[in-house]
Amino acid sequence: MMSSDSLPFCGTNGFGGTLQVNNNDGAVSIVANSVDGNLQVNNNTGATDIFYNAANGNLQCQNNPLISWSGNTAAKLQGQCAGF
Repeated sequence: MMSSDSLPFCGTNGFGGTLQVNNNDGAVSIVANSVDGNLQVNNNTGATDIFYNAANGNLQCQNNPLISWSGNTAAKLQGQCAGF
């Protein structure tokens, strides 16, 4: 279990399938990942940072009230991510 002052971080990794970051109450950062499939970021209520990720599939974002984004690439941007 992480303490309330820690920041879950997913960064500089390679994923062979789909990367899902869903249903987190605290802040999350998804930074500089390479994803062969889809990158899905949904229903996170804390601050959600998505920076410099590359997905060969779709980048899908829904229901993240505090989302920030920059420098991501994907085959298709969907949901909240389509607006960036």
